[in-house]
Amino acid sequence: MAREKEKDDPSQELAALKKRVAELEKTLQNERETFGTIIQKSPYGVLLLGERGKFIYANPEFVRVTGYALEDIPTGKEWFRKAFPDGEYRKKVIETWKADMAANVRGSARVFHVTCRDGNAKILEFRAARIDERRAMVMLTDITDRKRIEHALIESEERFRILSDNSPVGIALARPDGTFEYLNPRFTEIFGYSIDDLPDSEAFLKRLFPNPSYRDLVRYFYREDLENFTQHGKAGERVVTVRARGGADRIMHSRMVVLGNGKQLMTYEDITDLKKMEAELFHAQNMEAVATLAGGIAHAFNNILMGIQGYTALMISETKADHPAYGRLKRIEQQVKSGSDLTNQLLAFSSGGRYEVKPCNLNDIIEKTSNAFGQTRKDITIRKSLEHDIWAVEIDQVQVEQVLVNLYVNAQQAMPDGGELTLKTRNVTLDEAYVRNYRVRPGDYVMVSVTDTGMGIDERTKERIFEPFFTTREMGRGRGLGLASAYGIIRGHQGIINIYSEEGQGTTFNLFLPATDKAAVKETVPPRGLLEGSETILFVDDEDVIIDVNREILESLGYKVVAAKSGQEAIEIYRKLRGKIGLVILDMIMPGMDGEATYDSLRKVDDDVRVILSSGYSKNEQAKAILEKGCQAFIQKPFSISDLSMTIRQVLDKK
Repeated sequence: MAREKEKDDPSQELAALKKRVAELEKTLQNERETFGTIIQKSPYGVLLLGERGKFIYANPEFVRVTGYALEDIPTGKEWFRKAFPDGEYRKKVIETWKADMAANVRGSARVFHVTCRDGNAKILEFRAARIDERRAMVMLTDITDRKRIEHALIESEERFRILSDNSPVGIALARPDGTFEYLNPRFTEIFGYSIDDLPDSEAFLKRLFPNPSYRDLVRYFYREDLENFTQHGKAGERVVTVRARGGADRIMHSRMVVLGNGKQLMTYEDITDLKKMEAELFHAQNMEAVATLAGGIAHAFNNILMGIQGYTALMISETKADHPAYGRLKRIEQQVKSGSDLTNQLLAFSSGGRYEVKPCNLNDIIEKTSNAFGQTRKDITIRKSLEHDIWAVEIDQVQVEQVLVNLYVNAQQAMPDGGELTLKTRNVTLDEAYVRNYRVRPGDYVMVSVTDTGMGIDERTKERIFEPFFTTREMGRGRGLGLASAYGIIRGHQGIINIYSEEGQGTTFNLFLPATDKAAVKETVPPRGLLEGSETILFVDDEDVIIDVNREILESLGYKVVAAKSGQEAIEIYRKLRGKIGLVILDMIMPGMDGEATYDSLRKVDDDVRVILSSGYSKNEQAKAILEKGCQAFIQKPFSISDLSMTIRQVLDKK
C-alpha cells in the first residue's frame, strides 16, 4: 500500500519531469554549442536572416570573405545596397532572391559579383534556404579564383584554337589511345587529309608512310621520342618524308610533346622548299669549289701552251711551206688552239671569262649564231620569237656566243633524228623572291630561252648537268665542258641560267642577263697580220720558258727585249732604264710581288708607264681592277704572235 501511495505521489513525478527537462535542456544546449561551433568554423560563409529583414548572425567566414560585420549590414536592405552598388544589377539580385524564397528553393546555387567592404569585387556562390516562416539562412562560397582559372582555361583554349587555326605549321592533337582529337587547317592543307580520313595514328602512319620499311622506322622513332619525353621531358624532333594525298612527297620537320593529360601534341612544318634551297646552295658552293680548282688548272695549262704556241709559231715563221715539217708544225699549232679552247672553257666555268664587255643586242647575237648553226643541221627546224624592242645587255659577245652555241650543240645531241629548236627573247623584271636563290640582284633582265624537242633529262642528270667533265655521252664523244662553261659565263655576267626538262618532253634552258641603259655597240673586225716595231720592251714573267719564247717572238718583230723574273727585279730595271723602256708586258700571277703590286710600284716610278697585263687566267676581277687603275691592255695566254703584235702597237701608238 505504501509503494502504491509513493508511486502516485505527484511531487515525485514533478521532480522526475524536471530532471528530464533539465537533461533535454542540457542536450539542446550541447547541440546548440556544437551547431554554433560548426557554424563558427564552417568553410562557408553563413548569414542568418530574422524578422523584418534584420540579420541576426554572420559567421567569421562570412566576415572574412565579404569584410562586412553585422553592424555594417544590420538589414538586408543595407546588404543589398553595399554589396551590389550597381542599381540594375542589384535589382536583378533582389528579384532572384525573392523568387527563390517564394518557391522555398533549398540549396539552389546562385553566382553573383559582390562588392566587398574594401571595394574589391569577388565572385560568390550563394545558397539560400528558408528555416521557418520567420527565419532564413544564406550560405556563400568564394569562387573568385576558381572562376578566374575557368576563364583563363577558356581563354587559353580559345587562344590555342585561334593560333592553331592560323598556324603556318600543321598541328595534330592525339588522345592517349591514339585517336585524333584535333587537326588544324594547315595540317589538312599540307597532307590533304581531314580528321575523318585519319581516325587514329595507325591510319595516319599507313597513309603518310606507304612504304612498310620506312613506316616501321617512323614508328620506332615515334616510340623512342615518346619514351624520351616521358623520362627526360625533351621534345622529339625528326625530319621525315611523307606522302601527301595525291602522291606528292613532302619533307617535314616534326615535333612531339606529351601533355599533362596524356594527350600528344604533334607539329609538322613543311620544309620541302627550304631543303630544296639548301641543296641548291650546297650545289652552288660545290660548283664554286670546282670552279676554283678548274681555274687553277687552266692557268697552269695555259702557261704550258704559251711555250708550245710561241716556239711553234717561231718555227713556222722560219720554215718554208713546202718543207715536210711545215704541215706537222701547223698541226701542232692547231692542237695548241684546241688546248687553248679547252682551257678557255675551264676559265669560262671558273670565272665567267668576261674579256671585252660592251653593250650588245642579244637578238643580233642569236641571229648570227643560229644562222651559222642552221647550216650544219638541216634536219633541225629553228624557230625564233625575238622581242622587237629588246633591252641591251653588257656582255662579252664572244663568250655569250659560245654559251648559245654550246646550248645549240646540246640540243642537237638530244635530237639525233632531228626536231625543232625554238629560240625566244623577252624583256623581264625579276623580283627579290625570284633571284634570292641565285644570289644576283633583282631588276631588269633580258631572258633567252633555248628549247628543244629532244628526249628530255632525268632528275639525277639535271642535278649535275652544269658540273665540268660531266657528260651522258659515251667515252671519247665529248669533254663535258659545254654546259659547265655556259654556267660559268652566265654567272660571271651576274646572270642566271636554269633548266626545265622532263623525260620525253624536251628541254628548255633559260638565260637571264642584266639589262643596261647603254646603247648596243655594233661588232667591228680588227685588222690581222704581224705588226712590227723597234721600241724596247720590258717582259716580266716568273717562268723561264715564257720569257725565252716571248723574247724570241718580240725580237723577231723588231723589238729590243729586257726580261725580269719578278716584280721587284722589274721595278729595279725600269728605274735604271726609265727613259729607254717604251712598254712593259707584265704577268699578273707571280710569287712574292704580284702583277697588281708591281703595277702600282711602276706607276710610282713613272705615272705614264705603258703596261700590257698578261695572264693564263681570263680577265677576272683582279685584272679588271688593274685595268681600272690605268693599265692600257690585257692579253690572255696562250696568245698568238698576231694578237701580241697588234696589242703592242695599239698601246704604243696611242697618243
